[in-house]
Amino acid sequence: METPSLGYVGVFDVDGTLMTEAMKDGTAAPEALAAAQFVRDYVDTNGTFTVASAQTAEMLMSNEYHTASVHNGFSRPRPLLGGTPGRRYYLKPETIACRVPFTDPKAIMSMGTGCYFLQPEEWYRERRSYKRRLGINWRAHALNFIRLIRNPLLEDYRDYLAPIEFEENYRTAKTDVMPLEYRIQFQFLNRATKDRVKNDIQTALLGLRQVANLSGITVENNNSLVEEFGNIHQNLRIVDESDETIEKFQFYLMPRYASKEEMVDETLAILSRGEMIEDLLIAGDQVPDLRAGCYAGRALRATFLLVGDSPLAPYLDRNDSRFGLRHVGESLRFITDNLNPTGRAGFEMLERAGVPMRMFVNGSVAYPGLSAPETIAAFLKDRNKPTLY
Repeated sequence: METPSLGYVGVFDVDGTLMTEAMKDGTAAPEALAAAQFVRDYVDTNGTFTVASAQTAEMLMSNEYHTASVHNGFSRPRPLLGGTPGRRYYLKPETIACRVPFTDPKAIMSMGTGCYFLQPEEWYRERRSYKRRLGINWRAHALNFIRLIRNPLLEDYRDYLAPIEFEENYRTAKTDVMPLEYRIQFQFLNRATKDRVKNDIQTALLGLRQVANLSGITVENNNSLVEEFGNIHQNLRIVDESDETIEKFQFYLMPRYASKEEMVDETLAILSRGEMIEDLLIAGDQVPDLRAGCYAGRALRATFLLVGDSPLAPYLDRNDSRFGLRHVGESLRFITDNLNPTGRAGFEMLERAGVPMRMFVNGSVAYPGLSAPETIAAFLKDRNKPTLY
């Protein structure tokens, strides 16, 4: 058996996991904020606390660490976390109560900006080799691709881009961060429009792949298509993070290797120096978290916790009629086909050939009535009980 090189590791999503909408707008019960802080303190005391999130890296850094990171080459400007659209301003993350529990983690995995590691001198070093895998000029090539897609309605799909995708919006304090180098966000008023645009983009991408394959196009070829689109035909994926329970309809375009599971796997391999981790907890509320929880990291004991109030919860509860059905058009069979009951409600074993078993915990079932951070805290308090596994 391999000797673990790293003890306890926690990988946490932010939005909908350590920070709920109620926590952001100040209406959450004090127990939720206390639970999030308990999670941070517990993992810091017992191991390594990391964050894997759609939030940008600078949103997860304190003012001091951001300043030091910029001095050492970090290029993204401060996030405008205070105020309202059109009147946003910089507010130190460490002064915002709901952000304190996840500010300055040991490692940052940001879907769209990259992977960053906290240095002993208290600044973040970017994993440049990972960013090179994501593609040179990926954003420009992806936007060129979007610009040329047309359907019978002659829509310009750039009209569906989220406000965050326009630099001018950051410059005029309408959005909180600059556009992301490796993520493009679309947002919609309803599911029907979202599904239609998503399908049109998938169809256009398939067409581009067919043209590239028929023409023998490669990145090395000096070809006009390569200049226009780079290797987008091989390097683009759609990540749907819609939540119909709060009428949020959105998806991202991202490079092939920018998924949360890829980032988490890369980061954990670096933190553990490629060796086995003793005990791993991954927690989140959306499909990207679920995939990371199922596939990322090598650990003797691993758990994925689907936090309370996740929109995925009924689709992963075998006592619910929606168990195993598609969620926002995405199949969940990669996990439901491999789950086995343990005898404890909400706790199942995820079994796959050639891979150590991991625990799957449906927080809404295991700890009913608790908010997302409270389910993590409850699990951590249960962690050392001999009956947990």
